[in-house]
This record gives sequence, structure tokens and C-alpha cells, in this order.
Amino acid sequence: IELSSSSDGRHWSAPRVVSRDGGAATIQHITAVVTAYGGRVFVAYGTRNTAIDSGNLIQQELSSSYNGGATFGPPLLLGPQSNLRWAAFAGGKFPGDYAGASATRNRVMIAWCASSRPANPSQKYHQTLFAAVLRP
Repeated sequence: IELSSSSDGRHWSAPRVVSRDGGAATIQHITAVVTAYGGRVFVAYGTRNTAIDSGNLIQQELSSSYNGGATFGPPLLLGPQSNLRWAAFAGGKFPGDYAGASATRNRVMIAWCASSRPANPSQKYHQTLFAAVLRP
């Protein structure tokens, strides 16, 4: 993932690398969200490696910058992996598009969708909304 910023919507900064997965062709990032507060920038996203388990596993991650987005540290893994075997189907496996982020002076909050094995074996799909509140 790369991040660019603008204060007027017409002039943009050069892209800055957020994720540190080397840009492998098998890596996909989904449902990225960005929030910032007081010079700190947080980018949350799901990482999916299509070469592992048929691309069914998605790990939510959070990359943080403490210098206004100039550089980002290594990602922090959030919550359990989502498994697309139990995701909704909408023209293909649908990992969910409900995601959000918010930051305050003392907290960063992230929300995202995750799929997992249903408790009832007769059910085909199971998706829930996860959230994390962190003290950066």
C-alpha cells in the first residue's frame, strides 16, 4: 500500500510506502482505511496472500507513522485471520466492506469485517464486525 496526501485535492504528495510486504504479485490489500491525529497517521488494511490456502485468509493489519506520514513502521497484526470460506458471496467471495478508523490524542480505533466458521454447521456464511482500540 502506498499513501499520498493533499490539502487542496489538486496537488498531491509523492506516494509513501505503508505496507512492508515487498509488493509480491501474490499479495493483495483490501479495505484500507486512514485516520490521523496530531501528526500521527494510521493506515489499517487487510492483507491476503493468494498463494496460501487458495487466497482464503485475510489478516487485518495496522501501520503507523509518527512523523506526519513520512515513514511507516512495521505493521501490527489485528485480531484473528478472516477466512473467506465463510464469507458472503456477491459475484465472488465478499470479505465485507464495512471498515473504519478514528484517532484521538490517546487512542486509535479500527473496525473491520471478518469471516469465520459458523457455530451452526448447517449455516453457509458467518461474518462479524471486529474492532480494536489501541493506545499508540
